[in-house]
Amino acid sequence: MDPSTCHIHLHSLANWGKGTGVDTWKQGTSCSSHIMDIVCNIIFTSAIEALVLELTTTSPSNRHNTAHPRQCPTPPAIQQAHSIVSTARLHPQDKPTRDSPHENTVTSTSTSAQWLREGKAGKLNCVPRNNLLMLKTHKSGSSTLQNIILRYADKHNLTVVLPKKGHQFTYPELFNPNNAIQVPWHVYNMFTHHARLNLKSILQLMPNDTIYSTILRNPVTQFESLFNYYKLGDFLKVNATKTSKLQSFLETPEIYHQHNPYVHNNYLYDLGFSAEDWMSNDRIPEIINTVNSVFDLVFIAEYFEESLILLRHAMCWDIEDIVYFNVNARNQSTVTQMTPWMEERIKEWNTADYQLYMYFNKTFWEKVADFGIGRMEREKTALRKEVRVYRDMCIDDVIDNGKGVWHLGGVKIQSYKLKESARNNTVCVQMTKPELRFTSELASKLRRRIQKFYLVGSRKIKPRNETKS
Repeated sequence: MDPSTCHIHLHSLANWGKGTGVDTWKQGTSCSSHIMDIVCNIIFTSAIEALVLELTTTSPSNRHNTAHPRQCPTPPAIQQAHSIVSTARLHPQDKPTRDSPHENTVTSTSTSAQWLREGKAGKLNCVPRNNLLMLKTHKSGSSTLQNIILRYADKHNLTVVLPKKGHQFTYPELFNPNNAIQVPWHVYNMFTHHARLNLKSILQLMPNDTIYSTILRNPVTQFESLFNYYKLGDFLKVNATKTSKLQSFLETPEIYHQHNPYVHNNYLYDLGFSAEDWMSNDRIPEIINTVNSVFDLVFIAEYFEESLILLRHAMCWDIEDIVYFNVNARNQSTVTQMTPWMEERIKEWNTADYQLYMYFNKTFWEKVADFGIGRMEREKTALRKEVRVYRDMCIDDVIDNGKGVWHLGGVKIQSYKLKESARNNTVCVQMTKPELRFTSELASKLRRRIQKFYLVGSRKIKPRNETKS
């Protein structure tokens, strides 16, 4: 089979775009009952496995080594990343445990194979992990994921890497640990605020058994969301009369982007790469392999529930720990309708991001297949039941641009109005809390912990006896 044809078939199966994928495919095969859903999912998984096997001869690494031999030296950023990964970024269960007096450090006894195969939809028979990095990406559902992580950290009194000012780390500069609130116990548990990946610096902060994760969304819908959320058409002064500013931008993106980090391969930019790294298509597979060597779990936003369940098992968390309401989502009235031409143009313009997404969509479904399709469906049912319980208990109404929600003028961001009975419920309040407010409150708590640490330490030091001369 021609590789492009195989990609098209895999695309239709794996839901790489709106309106396709498992659910649509099942409808076409009349899978209506619960039993037939399981049967269809098994058939679907087998089809993916067959296609994945066929694609192995044209995987990014093989394409790089055979069809596209490298003609020029590897860019410095990729060389440095490979060096760091090969010497320091071991898989969590292979890393030595970092000795620390900090009470929040937990050594996990489970392996990657175990977290895929053990446990049920309730409590898991393993030791919870407390160390997690989630590299926040733009307009990909990462604010919802961040809310889950911050709630867990606050509940268990864990130390979050927090910016000294605001809610992100001097983006678009590479992450610099000097911009984080420094803790005297020198151990952090969670990293989940916007930062441009600087792996070497992050490795110096996070414990050796940290799970590394990030989240990707179909770059077509992600770019539309990014462009309109930040009103980039206005910022870049895009001329548009008869068409949308997004369509006008896509007609000649080269004259507008002006090295703006948001408008060209933003995912790879967030991951610490730059234009010189992805300027040649031959180098993109090498970048993807580097990213793959860093991250233990890459969420696929279109399959947020499945991604959460994989995270829950990787971290050995309870299902109550991953309940969520969508955070920082735009009102659908502000979404630009995409034409087929616009979709294809975004794929061409952000081809490196699109290849990255396609690769991790494929490997994501390999993880789901390993986890078990029937088991995943049962856990999704349990998670949805928990979410409904909290929605019924907490939410009175969905409103636009609620208090504390960051947005530019004219952009409508959905937020929540709590029921009167839920306003003193800690979980309800935190599940609906905007990022800026949540970050500010956690920073205040962290500074109080630091003050207490020094106060307790000073009491343990006995004053020296003074002698008179």
